[in-house]
Amino acid sequence: MPDPASLLIGTPQAVSVAVGAGLIMVVDYRILLVLIAAVFAACALWLLARPQ
Repeated sequence: MPDPASLLIGTPQAVSVAVGAGLIMVVDYRILLVLIAAVFAACALWLLARPQ
């Protein structure tokens, strides 16, 4: 029986790999790359705009 720590770490990773594989089958990878870049840029702008 696996220990709880490895389940807490491994389960989200396995789910994210499965979701990513499913998205690649449905959506073109270039669209996914653009979405990833847009989310990354939005997060960066939000972090830069925060008051220190």
